[in-house]
Amino acid sequence: MSDQSSVLIIDDYAVNIELLESYLMTSNFNLNIYKATSGLEAMQIFNSKELDLVITDVMLPDINGFELCRMMKDLRQENFLPVVMVTALTDRSHRLHGLASGADDFLTKPVSGDELLIRVGNLLRLRKATVDLNARYTEISQDLKLARQLLNDFMPKGTPFGGALKVDLIYQPANFVGGDFYDFLQVDDDTYGFFIADVKGHGASAAIIVAILKEKLYELKDYWADPAQLFDQINGNLWRFFSNTRNDFFVTACYLLYNKEKKDVLWANAGHVPPVLFKESRIETLDLVSSLPLGLFEDASFENGRYACAADEALLLYTDGIFELPIFGRPSRYYSDIASIYEADLVDLYAPPAFMTEVRSALRQFSQNDDVNIILVSL
Repeated sequence: MSDQSSVLIIDDYAVNIELLESYLMTSNFNLNIYKATSGLEAMQIFNSKELDLVITDVMLPDINGFELCRMMKDLRQENFLPVVMVTALTDRSHRLHGLASGADDFLTKPVSGDELLIRVGNLLRLRKATVDLNARYTEISQDLKLARQLLNDFMPKGTPFGGALKVDLIYQPANFVGGDFYDFLQVDDDTYGFFIADVKGHGASAAIIVAILKEKLYELKDYWADPAQLFDQINGNLWRFFSNTRNDFFVTACYLLYNKEKKDVLWANAGHVPPVLFKESRIETLDLVSSLPLGLFEDASFENGRYACAADEALLLYTDGIFELPIFGRPSRYYSDIASIYEADLVDLYAPPAFMTEVRSALRQFSQNDDVNIILVSL
């Protein structure tokens, strides 16, 4: 919106238009004034000019002001255009009709010049604020789209580990950018790492922390073979970073190593929902003594767990955003982990691939309030 505001005056009597124009020209507003004597002429100007305000009489020869206002509002839903109705009608029902049509203000004939200028000034300021806000929103939306692209670039691409393991992945942020993070870490020829994390909060601030977490994870490559030591190092780095901020940020994470030769699983948990093990006709959680999230306390300690797995088992790592979804056709937000949903006898036991199918179906059908990230590893 330029410094000059464009105003359209609509009235079928030229003398009324001249009166309103004379009032406006005595103001300090920088105005470009258009005039129309019918609804058709008004719509032609409306469709060809960028207007900032419309002042219209209710009684017009071809279309009444109520319908004209409704048409203009419908066509400018994404770009606020204030409309003032001028009428000799003082009946309450007519004012309600005008409000229902989208009118923003009313003036009663004979129009007071002082009142006109006050109402026009208020609406032009509101119009400018709205245009500025929309422009800022568009700018932020573009920045967030770029941030989402950059964040997606952080995530692994292609088939994990060259197809050495069967891995199924779901990653869907709730907003433009999210606070969930995952990565696949090749420790050696036989050892494969699965790292999953959830940053407190959503949006741009969480995405910034995801970027920091990614950087620290690769700086600490020497610790990839020991999940507990890796968490100890990441915790110290995040604690020093978070202690310089005003917010109580933290990160929950789970890091799991699978040795394909030994059929051995080593993992550590930092305040995260525990991994789930699908085995034969039941499931289990790979739980440890509760540990703190990363970045909360400098002296937090972490421990490793170990599990010897068998053939045809599967491991599931996930973030808690899944509990916002009504999976299996039922709400899941009242449960603390995936295993508790099964144990509550709410559902029949699904094979792991069917579980992933149910989650994808829920994501298509329902809006999500949290990021959803799931990694399924078939051993």
